[in-house]
Amino acid sequence: MNQCTHLDQIKEVTPSSMVGCSDCMDSGGRWVHLRMCLICGRVGCCDSSPSRHASKHAAAEAHPIASSFEPGEEWSWCYIDEVALLIETIPHPHHQPYDTDDPIHDAATVALRETRRGLVAP
Repeated sequence: MNQCTHLDQIKEVTPSSMVGCSDCMDSGGRWVHLRMCLICGRVGCCDSSPSRHASKHAAAEAHPIASSFEPGEEWSWCYIDEVALLIETIPHPHHQPYDTDDPIHDAATVALRETRRGLVAP
């Protein structure tokens, strides 16, 4: 069974954004899901997103561990060891709901996403 050998690099971080991928918001891009670097707090988009900013950040900065930054998700991922993690000792600020004043994450969009992901009944 694979184990993450980078847990000692995790730091208490502040998210670079609470509403979206920092790089996509700067460039006008779109994202599917968000990840937060547990080394520096950079919020980037997942590998299903067109720009894959979280993976690019991990490779460019040698920051191996990111956490899901989606409401209700508590898992993390080590890019180097390619292993999923549940790290109960770190705070997960993504338990906060999206800012519904943000047009990208307005109530209708959030409801549609949650329905598609099976989080609420249609």
